[in-house]
Amino acid sequence: MPPRREPMAEPTAFKIICQFNKLKPPKFSGGIDPLAYEEWLRRMESLFEVMDCPECSRVHMGTHQFENEVKFWWGTIKPRAGELALTWE
Repeated sequence: MPPRREPMAEPTAFKIICQFNKLKPPKFSGGIDPLAYEEWLRRMESLFEVMDCPECSRVHMGTHQFENEVKFWWGTIKPRAGELALTWE
């Protein structure tokens, strides 16, 4: 009789961010160059695909990479308690 497998627990947010950081995701500082944004977005989506990142974690992972002016901008528009959550799309 084969050994019985226990169901695997869903990864915690901490485990997901640790796995994500091991992949050395790019930072995004904002700016006016649309190509820099497109490159950052393409690389992030590639990382999400490689790590099989759950859709519900992508906004948190992506915004974790914000720095400087874009981090300030995100602080002014991110959803507050009781508001609808944003999706990666």
